[in-house]
Amino acid sequence: MPWTCLLLLASLLRPSDGYLGRDWRHGHARFRARNAGSVEVSCASLNAAERHADVADGATGNAAPAVQRFAERLAQWRQNEELTPPCREEALHEALCRDSAWLLNHSRRWTKYPRETMWEGWMADLESHELNESECRSFGIDYKPKGWYPQVFHWGEGFLSHPAMAKLLEDEEYVDVLFRSSELVSNAPTAQTVTVRGSDFRTERLQALSHLRILARASGLNLDEIEQVVEFGGGSGEMAALFFDLGFHGSYFIYDLPAMLLMQRFWLRRAGIPAMLGAKLGKMPRSSQAQIFLESSKSGFPLRLRRAAKRHSAFFGFYSFTEADGQSRARLRPFIEDFGVILLTFWQSFDYINNLDYLEKWMTSLGRHHVLAWSVASENWLENWPLGYYFLAVDQELGSPKCLLELNCGPSTVVPRLTSKWLWDL
Repeated sequence: MPWTCLLLLASLLRPSDGYLGRDWRHGHARFRARNAGSVEVSCASLNAAERHADVADGATGNAAPAVQRFAERLAQWRQNEELTPPCREEALHEALCRDSAWLLNHSRRWTKYPRETMWEGWMADLESHELNESECRSFGIDYKPKGWYPQVFHWGEGFLSHPAMAKLLEDEEYVDVLFRSSELVSNAPTAQTVTVRGSDFRTERLQALSHLRILARASGLNLDEIEQVVEFGGGSGEMAALFFDLGFHGSYFIYDLPAMLLMQRFWLRRAGIPAMLGAKLGKMPRSSQAQIFLESSKSGFPLRLRRAAKRHSAFFGFYSFTEADGQSRARLRPFIEDFGVILLTFWQSFDYINNLDYLEKWMTSLGRHHVLAWSVASENWLENWPLGYYFLAVDQELGSPKCLLELNCGPSTVVPRLTSKWLWDL
């Protein structure tokens, strides 16, 4: 049955626009029985399965079964009350030290002076800690308290006073989703929390859920139909963790710099999420289970991305894509222009690139898409700074974006030059 027919059927059944989908409402079934009894897998067997998955050779075809076994062991382990006893912490830090030496020494490191950009300085700082024999073994303890860069667990703090926060918490359906997505403690450092219905939630999780809500409401799509996600610049891995916690059964790719991938793998696995470094896997076949692949932006586009599923794929760039240099953007665009959904957040300009001009030119290559851009929170798109914008492109065969007041989208907040003409004349 064509996807458009499935979407039409789903639209008749779902209670509101932006329905997450059946599976997304419940999370991974194998995790719902947490604390329901004894756990069969031991720390030692989990650590052994993890090491085997990390050293399996993708070129010879033995990576897939090893990764599958590791994911199954980790799913069992996640039912424990305590995810990171000393035996687990030791294994996670050992893996970080081992693979930092392997991955960073095989990629271009940020050793030149002076460093030209903020990101070059941050990556040099992060690499220095990951490659230091002592600091890589205290990474989980020291990363946030010592203020190591990039300070990813502080990035969500600006969302505390953001108007989109209030909109999210007024949406009862998504408050319910928040509780479902956070049944499973992420086990990441806490910078700031917000109390909702008597429970505390990290601002990072709230911000990620707000992005997901805006995607679902504005696109009107049933998110069960998304088979692949590519996120450019994954931060701490929070968006990938949210998808996983909500029961996403597709492939999620984080496309980032090598030092960031190592950090993301550390925090995701610490939360019981089986993230894998793509550089170690080769062209591994797709599994029926949820998979998170961490792909280096230094080594081309992900090998495991299924070209045939592009229309069922989503590309996310939350400020990251429009903070990248021009060459990095140009290298990525040919791979994502056929994606069914493209969702960006962006500032008007960054690092001497006017993003309004840049995205307007890019729209000429998105002829298959309906495009909608609007101010995140201000009353007028011309008076937006520093709140930023959303840019949503949806393949015409999947539908068209909806400009909704509940998302702060309306006649005064739409960016006319970045919106399909028939959409912005509201």
